[in-house]
Amino acid sequence: MPSGYTYKSRIGWVRTAPALAQLMGTWQLGRRIQYVLGLAQTTTSLPVIASGLSGNIATPVWTAFSILNFVPPTASEIHLAVATGITTGGIIVAPNNNYGGNGAAVNMPPIMMNGGGTIAMNQTILATLLLESTNIYYATSTALPVLQAMGWTDNL
Repeated sequence: MPSGYTYKSRIGWVRTAPALAQLMGTWQLGRRIQYVLGLAQTTTSLPVIASGLSGNIATPVWTAFSILNFVPPTASEIHLAVATGITTGGIIVAPNNNYGGNGAAVNMPPIMMNGGGTIAMNQTILATLLLESTNIYYATSTALPVLQAMGWTDNL
């Protein structure tokens, strides 16, 4: 701190585009920060955490994805958008890999979407996960789902 200053306070956190020294477009209200499409380096899409085939939704076999490029280490929650247009198959997302698969009667994944058969289910689910580590876990049986970061809640 500069000399003469005796107090300090952290009021937020900003992210830069991966491998660039350019700020991502975000807005902060209180502890909640959200990526803003069309602002700064968030011009064309929300940051993509995962997409396409990965793991197994039935068994399940989870794939760990680091969230360090999407939220700061002080984040307590991650806000997600799960977009899909699936007819068959599904997607599951969880804060750890101890959850069951898409047909589990207990320990169901907190985020789960299953196809409806012959009619494509074009939808986006917004969800918030309390962060238990620097990873979130994802599995899908179709190439269509996209898991995107919407923002985070800072643990100020």
